[in-house]
Amino acid sequence: AGDETPDDNVFSINQIIVNSLDPNDKEVMEGNQVLIENADEYLHYVIRFQNLGTASVINARVQDELDELLDWTSFRVLNSSNDMEIQIINRQIDFIFDDINLPTEASDPEGSQGFIVFKIKPVAGIIIGDTVENNASIYFDFNSAIITNTVSTTFVDELSVLEFNKRNIIIYPNPTQDVLKIENIGINKITSIKIYDVLGRLVLVEKGNLNQVDVSYLDSGLLFVKIETDEGVVTKKIIKE
Repeated sequence: AGDETPDDNVFSINQIIVNSLDPNDKEVMEGNQVLIENADEYLHYVIRFQNLGTASVINARVQDELDELLDWTSFRVLNSSNDMEIQIINRQIDFIFDDINLPTEASDPEGSQGFIVFKIKPVAGIIIGDTVENNASIYFDFNSAIITNTVSTTFVDELSVLEFNKRNIIIYPNPTQDVLKIENIGINKITSIKIYDVLGRLVLVEKGNLNQVDVSYLDSGLLFVKIETDEGVVTKKIIKE
């Protein structure tokens, strides 16, 4: 009652809600834009899956149909949560987990999750404007496929503002054993640093405009560093030795 400016009492924003523990998804770590001059370098993909059912998964299969702009001869697996076999037929990659015995989320939240990390190069002759799209189909026993999100990477001659600012934040050494240093070139102000493992679990949080983070106590392997700035969010990958 008596408010002289009622129009400022409500604010609405439309935003896609994401969950770092979303169990069935796919991510390309290089992001949605890559400079054309880097078209001969690897793209790194992470596929995650989880058993949300009421019984253990005996056999699992992840099927990935490679975009025609990806060179299947350069395909390399970097890591996986469980032993698997790989079949490649006509640009289709099958990651086969026989006898995976994946428990349910209710009985074992951590053990119910799995992942695949692989890298692959674009084909020769990529030009500006070409876009690589990719998703995956996840099969548990005889159930219908679970389709992940589609990730895309477009090759450009000039990065958008956010992608440009990613290049202004340098993290080193990589691989690292103890202290990860952050060099901020430009006007970005870092507000927080979060580190996730390949399962999407948050393993470290630091607040403030930092120039280094102690990662000595983290487990070895591939980690994703999410750097929040006053101009946007930058995600980079590191190897913890």
